[in-house]
Amino acid sequence: MHGEFTQSTQLIRQVLKRRIHELKGEDQAWIELIKRNGIKNVPDEDLQELSRDRGMRAIGLTRERLEKQYQDWIELSTDPNISVSLFIQPVHDRISILGLNVGLHSYVIHAKSN
Repeated sequence: MHGEFTQSTQLIRQVLKRRIHELKGEDQAWIELIKRNGIKNVPDEDLQELSRDRGMRAIGLTRERLEKQYQDWIELSTDPNISVSLFIQPVHDRISILGLNVGLHSYVIHAKSN
């Protein structure tokens, strides 16, 4: 039934919340590193991995585009007025690739980012 949570939807909700929490923690570390050393000192491979892990295109982009893309991610993901639910689709896509797609679209997490 629509609106009811099954164990599988509860599991995927927990996985998504944990993954978003992990990304936020990783972003905080990168923000500090970038403040100290500048984004120009982040290796291309790291920018590609950061983009890929967040569900963004990572291959075939210029260095400038990778930098802009990650800076945009940081700006949006750290804005307390933007709902975490906006970040679920890229994370969901990564989980689906791993074979854990169990009907995520039957609900929306309304938690606000902290």
